[in-house]
Amino acid sequence: MNSASLRHFFDRSPELLATLTPDWKLRETNSAWLSRLGWSPDEIAGRPLESLLRGTGRHALEQALQADHPVETAVAHADGCYWNCSISLARVEGELCCTLRVVTPGEGYPGERLLASFIPHLVWLVARDGVPQYVDPHWRDFTGWQPEQPETRSWMTAVHPADHAETVEAWAGATSNGAPFQAQCRIRSSTGDYRWFLASALPLQPPQGSVRHWLGTCTDIHELRLTQEAREPQSQHLAGILESITDGFLTVDRSWYCTYMNQQAERLLQVRRDEVLGHRIFELFQTLGGSSERYLQRAMEQRELTEFEDFFKAAQLWIEVRAYPTPNGLAIYFRDSTAKRRMEERLREATQLETVGILAGGIAHDFNNLLTGIIGSASLAQTMLLDGDPVDHLLESIVLSGDRAAALTRQLLDYSGRGHLVIGKVNLSRMVAGMQTLLPTAAGKVETRLALAPDLPLVNADHAQVSQVLFNLVLNAAEAIGEAPDGCIEIRTFAIYLDEAWLSGHVLHGSLNPGPHVCLQVSDNGCGMERQILGRIFDPFFTTKFTGRGLGLAAAAGIIRSHHGAMLVESLPDRGTIFQIFFAAVV
Repeated sequence: MNSASLRHFFDRSPELLATLTPDWKLRETNSAWLSRLGWSPDEIAGRPLESLLRGTGRHALEQALQADHPVETAVAHADGCYWNCSISLARVEGELCCTLRVVTPGEGYPGERLLASFIPHLVWLVARDGVPQYVDPHWRDFTGWQPEQPETRSWMTAVHPADHAETVEAWAGATSNGAPFQAQCRIRSSTGDYRWFLASALPLQPPQGSVRHWLGTCTDIHELRLTQEAREPQSQHLAGILESITDGFLTVDRSWYCTYMNQQAERLLQVRRDEVLGHRIFELFQTLGGSSERYLQRAMEQRELTEFEDFFKAAQLWIEVRAYPTPNGLAIYFRDSTAKRRMEERLREATQLETVGILAGGIAHDFNNLLTGIIGSASLAQTMLLDGDPVDHLLESIVLSGDRAAALTRQLLDYSGRGHLVIGKVNLSRMVAGMQTLLPTAAGKVETRLALAPDLPLVNADHAQVSQVLFNLVLNAAEAIGEAPDGCIEIRTFAIYLDEAWLSGHVLHGSLNPGPHVCLQVSDNGCGMERQILGRIFDPFFTTKFTGRGLGLAAAAGIIRSHHGAMLVESLPDRGTIFQIFFAAVV
């Protein structure tokens, strides 16, 4: 400025004055500007004017200069908040100048007061320390606050003493991180009564520096809280029931998002409820490997009770599911039906074994009687021939075929459990050790390892029959290994106590009672079996061998059942097979 009078006016004026460079950067600001907006000369000099304004760009300023009319906008204070203002622009002696007329927080424009009056909430602007910078008429009308009252120095002085500590803690967390604030608290009215409000505030981020102000609202939730508190005892009682029932229970809304899950559901599905709540239920069922989606959709669409059973691969469980429609979606009850299915499978297997065993035993018994006559007559006829008689080799062929048929009938009798047993007290470790010279005949070139427990309890068994079962299992293991160079067969014996939990958790071929048992185990690292084949290996006449008759394992299972024992088989393709035979220990 060249005029001394203008310089004096610029420096002493109570109005907020500034001069600008041709590219609209602040060149000089008077003391009123600096003191009112809190900036230092070094912070403000050289900054584009529009960088201090909210929502007002260079183009709007240029238009205001050309039209010679003020711009209504908001200017940034150094503490981070924005103050409403009116900017007038002019050229004085060729130099671009501006004048700011600021409206401090709490004064507001008539339009702002009108807007606040239509918002059905208590609106406020507070600093980091909780001191109100602005409260709307609704707040003043409800609380009866007046600006000159000392308690208005912090808005939290209106909070109920019982809610004060929690509210202060939430406010401290928001202000320390420059984050949004939310809390439910009771606020004192002008009559001294308290009402529940949801207090929420968002931080106002300044162009530079940290957040110093929060703009918030208080929403009246008094009736809602009273209703919730009235229902709380009933809700707790219902939640206690749902947490204590033995069924898994969960609820979903109409968009398939899980809204509740009890602890039994967590245990059955092997998930945590915080991983499921708020997520679509189909994501859970797909993860578990189930196929429940179409059944649940039918329950939701047709609004009818739907019952089904599904197998969850991830948890290896069969689950019975009942889906009930509710006004908000579905209530789903489910329980573990794995033990039930295994029991049904054992019953079905036992019925099948009994039926086939009776048939096979009857046929074998009658056929064996016929074979006795055939073999006996053929042998007697051989004694009546002269040496060199050409009929002799024909009779010999009849006798040999009869012996093979007799062996077949013995296997059928073994399968049916009607074979002849000579029961005695047997030490399985000694039995296996006594077969060391015989086992290589079955194993061939495959390495055989023994792991025999000393001091093994005795079992009631037919030594010859159990030895034959072991021989057949070793033979099968060797065939499964084939020519593999690293093939190995391991035979183990050990004592084990089987309780109800173990028995209910395993599918056995045969039935056992809880108590001490002795196990004879044959394992190999051969080709293993698929699940479909594994389920049929004890069926009579089922075989995967080209020349097999399918009676070897069926007869073995029959022998073990006749000993009141059971067999357990585990196998995976390319991982090998484990056969375990359990006998009740003699106590």
